Amino acid sequence: MLLCCLVFAADNLLHLPGMSELYLNHARPQWWQFVTHAFCHGSWQHLSGNLFNLCVFGKMVEESEGSMGVVLAFLICGVGAALATFFLTPALVSGRVTVSVGASGAIFGLFAVAVVTRLRLNLKQLLEAAVLGQFVVRQVLEEAKHQVTGGLVLNGMAVSHAAHLAGAAVGVALVLALRQLPDTAAGAGGGGAAPQTLVFVGDGSICPLLGSSRRGALDLGSSLELYEKFSDGARRRFQPIGDISNPVFVKSTGSVFFLGGHAVYRLDDDNTVELVAGHPTEDGQLDGVGPAARLTHPTLLCANSAGSLYCVYSGADTGTNILVAKLDLPAAWLAGTVGDAAWRGEEAEPGEQGMRVSTLPYTAPSDIAGLAWVPWGGPDGSLVVATDTALYRLPLGEGDGAVGVLLALRDGQEGSADGWGEAVHLTSICGLTADGEENVIVVDVFRSDAADICQVASDVRLEEAYINAPAILPNGNLALCNSGGMSVAVLDLGLKPRPLLPSAPLAPAGGPPHRSLQADMGALLDAQPDGTADLIIMVGDRFHAHRAILSARSDYFKQRLVPGHFVDGAAAEVNLPDADPDDFGVLLRYLYTGAADMPASLAPSVAELADRLLLPQLCLDAQAVVLSSICAETVISSLLWAERFGGSFSGLLSDLKAWYLEHHEEVHTAAPKSLERLAASPGLMAELLMQVLEEAKHQVTGGLVLNGMAVSHAAHLAGAAVGVALVLALRQLPDTAAGAGGGGAA
Repeated sequence: MLLCCLVFAADNLLHLPGMSELYLNHARPQWWQFVTHAFCHGSWQHLSGNLFNLCVFGKMVEESEGSMGVVLAFLICGVGAALATFFLTPALVSGRVTVSVGASGAIFGLFAVAVVTRLRLNLKQLLEAAVLGQFVVRQVLEEAKHQVTGGLVLNGMAVSHAAHLAGAAVGVALVLALRQLPDTAAGAGGGGAAPQTLVFVGDGSICPLLGSSRRGALDLGSSLELYEKFSDGARRRFQPIGDISNPVFVKSTGSVFFLGGHAVYRLDDDNTVELVAGHPTEDGQLDGVGPAARLTHPTLLCANSAGSLYCVYSGADTGTNILVAKLDLPAAWLAGTVGDAAWRGEEAEPGEQGMRVSTLPYTAPSDIAGLAWVPWGGPDGSLVVATDTALYRLPLGEGDGAVGVLLALRDGQEGSADGWGEAVHLTSICGLTADGEENVIVVDVFRSDAADICQVASDVRLEEAYINAPAILPNGNLALCNSGGMSVAVLDLGLKPRPLLPSAPLAPAGGPPHRSLQADMGALLDAQPDGTADLIIMVGDRFHAHRAILSARSDYFKQRLVPGHFVDGAAAEVNLPDADPDDFGVLLRYLYTGAADMPASLAPSVAELADRLLLPQLCLDAQAVVLSSICAETVISSLLWAERFGGSFSGLLSDLKAWYLEHHEEVHTAAPKSLERLAASPGLMAELLMQVLEEAKHQVTGGLVLNGMAVSHAAHLAGAAVGVALVLALRQLPDTAAGAGGGGAA
């Protein structure tokens, strides 16, 4: 969309020379014109209509196929549309050369892709496909009619119906062709696939939660097609026995583990489900390996950083969930990276095919309502165990979890009181989770329509808020699943999620530590100065580095450190002016390890420094951090900042504009003063207000008639005004039903 706007401005506003070379010239075509013509437009009306459709249908395709899917579909369908109009349209008409411009052929392709990708056995998806499908079919039939009857002219330009029809046909063909390819990156977590949040639904299906890695709208995607792998090597559709629940992602394997019946299953990145412990229909209390073990009604599951799982299950005699078992994964599963056959156990010894189940020598005083692992409190961390009204810490290490230490609250003492340790009183704990800062989130139901949430750090300080059952999304929001109401509520609490990828591969049993280039390079940087560095970079502080590494990883340093190119190219110490040492520390770690963890406060300056030092990927990573932390108070300043730098920041600028347009009422309410800063960029201000002004123009000029019916622009404007007024009025009401899950809450 941004590229279309830039090309339009260069061609129609600035009248830069050579822009006509981007048009598809039917008399003297150039190969690039079959792509570039889609970014050219003949008038503002032509551009505006295409941008609107591209925004609507592009977003729909992005939800199902990702941002790269939108780009590829747009380009491929655009080329297909260009080929059709080139071969079906004469090169000369009335002595004038025919040229083609516009994105409408590619957009018709996106129409088709949006519909066909929703043709799945899912009521929501089928309903969307039906609504979209009738629109697309009507448009295609209209295009076919015009193509047969001689075409249509809008604003003095002939409409290429052949391009529209060809774009739609290419879109359908593209989806059907791609569905025949093996899905090498689907599923729950690895193999190069983007991070994905999965929702386990009460009907036994597993669906991706779209949008969970960024701040904004969430949607439930189509359920995954799951297949079960059996001991004979067969792979058949997975049919769960009873409910499936309590999914846990184990980052050292790239797999999701979950409970079903009396068993534990593993979900791999190819959507294959495998039974790894217990038996789905046979209960019991028996330690052992894989399917030989027996568990009775396992209810809770969590994982530690080493790849072991911990499971709560019922005692054979009591029928209450008072036992905790440790589930050790086979070393072969942990030794390799995602996608490596080694960790799948395919070459493991027979005794290593399943996880080893060992019940801890601990019995809870009452039903266990929550379980989470934290790295503090014991040699191998601790398990935080919640009963109905108390929290216990089980130190792990020698004699795993033999004794539970009261961490906070006390069994049998109900109430609602903040404080420290045993001074805290809760009514009925219903869940635990831990965040990336190793705080524990405890959820307590204290009445039927709300819940009490406490954040417990290692110093056992608790504070109060109102929400329900917890899981932390990749964007730092807290998701609260209400199994009774079949709903998910999300709260933006600014939590730090635990990292999805392991910092370094774990050591295989009985062998030397497993090494990785990333870990070794990080260790080399951390060891400085150790006498191996041959370069000192002055950025406020002295940074010891290796000339060869910097030259190999950065085009800037490759040129800067060549003797003769710069005065200090061969010097043992160089200065990097106008840079902040904290920013450069992040950048230097990226050069050594290929990754960098940066706080949101540093992200803008890191992006600027990365752009300056010719590190485009780090620049994009920093921009992603900026976008993920955007809010009503910061969006205007971020927009002006991104616009000022342009170039490498154009993608971020487009995303920030989209965020503003989606949240502009919130910005007007929460940060009205910030809008005054838009005066510094009249062009940006005009673009953001364009849609409102266009609607107002129709109202003032007397309206529009479609299919013999007058369009009520007053209704459109009144609807928008009432919507804004409704939000502002509701914000003035006292929040009497706050919370995530109940009663009268919205």
